[in-house]
Amino acid sequence: PTETTIVATSGNIPVKEGDPVKIFAEVKGKSPPQGTLYLQYEGKSEWKDLEINRGGSKSYAREISKVSDNFTYYLKIGDDYSDEFKVSISPKPEAVSTKVTLTYPDYLERKETVEESLKLTVPAETKIKWTLKCEPAIKALKVTMGETTIMAEVSEDGTQAIFEAEAEETFKYKFHWTEKEHGFEYPPAIQHLVRVVPDSIPDVELLEPFKNGVATVNKVLNLKARATDDHQLGEAHLVYSIVNSQAGGNQEDNNA
Repeated sequence: PTETTIVATSGNIPVKEGDPVKIFAEVKGKSPPQGTLYLQYEGKSEWKDLEINRGGSKSYAREISKVSDNFTYYLKIGDDYSDEFKVSISPKPEAVSTKVTLTYPDYLERKETVEESLKLTVPAETKIKWTLKCEPAIKALKVTMGETTIMAEVSEDGTQAIFEAEAEETFKYKFHWTEKEHGFEYPPAIQHLVRVVPDSIPDVELLEPFKNGVATVNKVLNLKARATDDHQLGEAHLVYSIVNSQAGGNQEDNNA
């Protein structure tokens, strides 16, 4: 260059996907009203040229809105060219693997199990522990569960996040990511579901006798019943009463 020298540019720029990016340059010497910004998108061979206008006496700027692809750029202002630089999208963090540990309430007498899905169906009072492997590395993970918000425990290198909750009722939850390298924040795009199944009352059906009958003194009465439960049955109790007609109809309640 003999009349214009580009002395500063925006250089390499990381950007959050969908955000705008501002490209600028400063010159010394002659400063024409416009320069040219050349862009080459990743995977493309052709270069696109755009005007970049002078703002101050020696500065130029152009904003590219809603960046969705990586691109290389350089500038021509007056008779000088800049070096080539890159605008690179920082990808949104995601859970590339999921380990969900389920610890069931004591009355179920079930061993701890591990799931790999973010959509769960669990019994009431189950304790849930999520362990997520994250890419790219994260600085923080905020988890919103209905009206409650908790912060996950993030490993030092940002590749693992752990959080826990007890499932008392069905709830939806979502992730708010903060990327580690640049601190970009990403709002939740989808919601996940934990469906809680309450413990139902056992169903009992009396099989024998199947209708009212007449008893005699010292009669042995055989009872037969069928009981089912949504989880499992523990103990069963027979509740009955004896009416002693000789004692004037007094009733005595007994449990066996």
